[in-house]
Order: sequence, then structure tokens, then C-alpha cells
Amino acid sequence: MIIEDAIVDEIQAIREKQASEYGFDIVAIIKAAKHRQNTSEHQVVSFVNQPKCVINHNETPTK
Repeated sequence: MIIEDAIVDEIQAIREKQASEYGFDIVAIIKAAKHRQNTSEHQVVSFVNQPKCVINHNETPTK
């Protein structure tokens, strides 16, 4: 059973259009995406320098 999803369909159409504009060249697609990101007025969120959450399963919970 295939469920139609308008949002997924729209995203796939945009991705296909962008890929075809750059001849399906992944390097060109990434370069264009980085250019759009760098010239956008939107704030860019980066998780590069954030520490990873470490869970110690051997530790007993404190009250």
C-alpha cells in the first residue's frame, strides 16, 4: 500500500529539479547549496562544536 504525501512529493520534485539543473553532478549541487546558504539572510545552525551526549548505563540514578 502506497501512501501519498504531498510534502514528500514536493521535496522530491524540488530535489529532482535542482539535480537536473546541475547535470546530476553532486559536487556542483553541493557547491550551489553552500552558495545559497552563505548568501541567505537566515541564521545557519551548526552542531559541529557541540559536545555529544554521553549516557552511562552503569551509573545508578541519584535521588
